[in-house]
Amino acid sequence: MTAARIDRASNFTLQRTMGSRCSPPAAERGRYTVRGWSTDMEIMTRRLLLRDFTEVERPGFIAYHADPRYLALAGPNEEDPKHSQRLFQTFRDWTSEQPRRNYQLAILQRQEPQTLVGCCGLRGAGCEVGKAELGIEFAPDYWARHGYAIEVGRALLEFGFGDLGLQEIYGVTVDANARVARLAEWFGAEAVATRPGAAWMSARGWNETEWRITRDQWRRRGRITPRWT
Repeated sequence: MTAARIDRASNFTLQRTMGSRCSPPAAERGRYTVRGWSTDMEIMTRRLLLRDFTEVERPGFIAYHADPRYLALAGPNEEDPKHSQRLFQTFRDWTSEQPRRNYQLAILQRQEPQTLVGCCGLRGAGCEVGKAELGIEFAPDYWARHGYAIEVGRALLEFGFGDLGLQEIYGVTVDANARVARLAEWFGAEAVATRPGAAWMSARGWNETEWRITRDQWRRRGRITPRWT
């Protein structure tokens, strides 16, 4: 397992391709605002702030990764606190990449920006040109906030397909994660493959499901009103 490919049951991972089309440092979209996306990344949605991690978020990140509810859906190596520390530092290091290929962002409530809700991102390193990997995870206390998941996913897909010029985003999750399956299907992603996963997944009777969505598919679905709030 590498930091660039987080393979856990609670993660919705999609992969996309990096294109060359760019947007101004502050680009207004109908549902979100993105500022300075090459460095000091920040995306604002109606209720949430998605931005590069700072040291302020480290304790909250480590804490929810140690939550038993989270670990119940994680691989065995993720039980070691050092794993979360290394992962967090990787996300911090990505903020200074030149050129930047990976965006892993803290999810914060705009009304309470001191509270870490989860993390999300688009990771292009190791992907073919035009593809990238999207991941969304929430701290267990926020797993029931389906509207948050839609809000984050929509903003990231618009950012990836619009600002980064991606043509395809895909990802891998476990088939036991019904929340992820519902989210992926709502966005119009297609399940393109099911296969055996890592040994710890197979031991629990789980398989991997690969999801994929193209720019054209997203454009056909991107303006649907969410069913959850």
